[in-house]
Formats: sequence, structure tokens, C-alpha cells
Amino acid sequence: MPNKGKLAVEEKVRLIESYLSGKIGGIEASRQAGVDYKTIARWVSRYRTEGPTGFLPQEHDRAYSKETKLSAVLDYLSGQGFPAENMRGI
Repeated sequence: MPNKGKLAVEEKVRLIESYLSGKIGGIEASRQAGVDYKTIARWVSRYRTEGPTGFLPQEHDRAYSKETKLSAVLDYLSGQGFPAENMRGI
């Protein structure tokens, strides 16, 4: 397999679209990307649900202000929000 660096978003999309159109197989896509076939399967699933934008970097570790955190805790302690009984089946 090729070196295992991060693939550009455009390259992932090109590979997945080639795979979905039948131009290349899953094994060939995994070989070109330098990843396991299971990774290609995950990419295909993401592409089908989110489209090409599913491969764009996502924001992680959101920072909330102390005020927002305190408000959430106070709401929880006072019983506001979604009671546990209403969460079943969600």
C-alpha cells in the first residue's frame, strides 16, 4: 500500500465517486487510497448520507461559557428540559 498519509478531501470524493460509478472496485479504491477496504466502506456510507461535504473537517471540542454550563446544570436540577421518561424510544 502507498504511504499512509491523510488523503485530500477532493481525492476521497474522486475515489468514492469512481467506486460508486463502477469505474473501479472497492479493493482498487482501497489500494489507491492506501487504506483498508473497511475504510472505503465507511467513506461510501458517509458519502451516501452526507454527500461530499461529509469529508470536510468538522469542529470538535466545542467550548461553552461558564454561564451556559451553569444554566444547563440549573435547568437539569430544576427538572426543566427533557425528563428521562420522555427520552425512551429516541
